Amino acid sequence: MSGRSGGGAGRCRIENALFRAFSKRTLITLLALPLAACGAGTIVPPATQIQPPPGPPASAFTKQGPLLGTDARHLTQLFGQPRLDIRETTVRKLQFGNGRCVLDAYLYAPARGKEPVVTHVDARSPTGMDVDPAACATALQAK
Repeated sequence: MSGRSGGGAGRCRIENALFRAFSKRTLITLLALPLAACGAGTIVPPATQIQPPPGPPASAFTKQGPLLGTDARHLTQLFGQPRLDIRETTVRKLQFGNGRCVLDAYLYAPARGKEPVVTHVDARSPTGMDVDPAACATALQAK
């Protein structure tokens, strides 16, 4: 008899432990179900994407001004030998100056195999103040 009662008490302990473990899992599951149900079946419509109005054409960003589109040979004819001639992989910078102003011309090739042309010009006084590139070009031509 003692074997049976010892086995029965052990089985009760195991059953109680299983019941407690099952109860915790069941309780957690039951608590999680309402949370899971909150999002189930809810369809959120996609946000409508508002397209921005088209911007200005690329030509609107192309600066108009003196020397743009000019090649290095023509710049040298206008202003003489440059003070600096810096060549990098995709750009060439020519600098001209005469004591009244300094003009930097940046030349890029418009397409592979084409002659580089001026796409940007900076002009400044000898003290470093910005000046009008057209006025500087005129002063450089007067020498």
